[in-house]
Amino acid sequence: MRILLLAYAFPPLATPQALRWYYLTRELAARGHDVHVLAPDLVVDPSDSIDEPPGVVVHRCSPGGLTAQIHEYRRRRIDARPVENAAPVVTTPAPVASSLNWKGRLHRNLDLGLGYFMYPDSTSQWLPPARAQLRRLLPALRPDVLIASHEPAGVLQLALDSRGDAPWIADLGDPVLADYTPVRWHRRAHALEARVCHEASHVVVTTEATRARLLRRHGAAPSRISVVSQGFDAPRERPPRSAAMTDPGTLELFYGGRFYPFRDPTALIQAVGAVPGVRLRIASPELPDEIQRLCLANPAQVERLGRLSHEATLALQRTHDVLVNLGNRSPDQTPGKLFEYFGACRPILHLSSSPGDPAESIVTRQARGWSRPNETPAIVEALIGLLERKRAGGLEAGLDLGFDSVAAYRWSALARRIERLLPWPAARTAIA
Repeated sequence: MRILLLAYAFPPLATPQALRWYYLTRELAARGHDVHVLAPDLVVDPSDSIDEPPGVVVHRCSPGGLTAQIHEYRRRRIDARPVENAAPVVTTPAPVASSLNWKGRLHRNLDLGLGYFMYPDSTSQWLPPARAQLRRLLPALRPDVLIASHEPAGVLQLALDSRGDAPWIADLGDPVLADYTPVRWHRRAHALEARVCHEASHVVVTTEATRARLLRRHGAAPSRISVVSQGFDAPRERPPRSAAMTDPGTLELFYGGRFYPFRDPTALIQAVGAVPGVRLRIASPELPDEIQRLCLANPAQVERLGRLSHEATLALQRTHDVLVNLGNRSPDQTPGKLFEYFGACRPILHLSSSPGDPAESIVTRQARGWSRPNETPAIVEALIGLLERKRAGGLEAGLDLGFDSVAAYRWSALARRIERLLPWPAARTAIA
């Protein structure tokens, strides 16, 4: 089939939704589909970007408004840098500052200011150029199906505006009306979410809890909403573990991901400081000020790596004893980082922040690690036990860290699930 993906979050961005569609479009193209993408022309520092997926045709247009000017300025700055010889791969990057400089803070504040008046946020500046580009692409490509990648919500509006040109699927990374949606946008987000549930050919969500929420809210037919979770990318066989970075008496923890108001690492950092012999390394592009202070108070046990490339993050995951996953306060969403960790074949310590957290059952059911409440005393107890297990040589005892038990979460398997949801023409049904 010829597929046209509408996506604001797409490589070179390395956000969770951009990574999701990097892998899914790559796998769909590898299965013989003619995959095209309409995405904004965003400029990302080469050290923090990912390449476009092989076999996929990407059509770029201006991100619009002030965002276009900011990214043009970035392009000139990057182009003006001196060309450096390729540096050797660094498996243990030096700590770097995670906070934004004054230019980064200015950009963030401008975004926040625009987002206060624009729904859902400043990314809506992309919609006029995207609509114009889409009007040119539809008659030229004549796609069999459109796929709209949310977030941001403006992408869904773009697909709704083109209804009738082709069947379309909405891929909701989060509900449109999510727990973090500003109150001023609740009514608008609810209305958009309802339209999507009733007008899209199909709706894809990442968890059963989100599916249940949408069915309750909008009364859509259950057959119209399917679950396709986040996933992991890995070779066919389990990779060998990289050389240990520390002595056998130290328990090395790794957390790679962002921090949000609904994903709090305070208890984790406090617990690490309370257990000698445990060290935590954090790879995150920006740490909130209060988390920065907690880290700086105990530099011997908490190391900040700052922003790392996606490739470097994946490599580091394989070198640590235990990978830490922070659960969201809402059980509706499971952090994609949990599934990404499956590819590292390392034990996972999941810290749950809500009753009914689906990640808790995923970790324990698949025997990938352990789940504890995201509370300091519970984490301290868990770390003491894990440190003793490592020193006794039995850290991985009782765990299944191979790929067979989690094969359903490979991106290749998830792409096949997307493929089965496509509105196949009658002549191609046998192929599907």
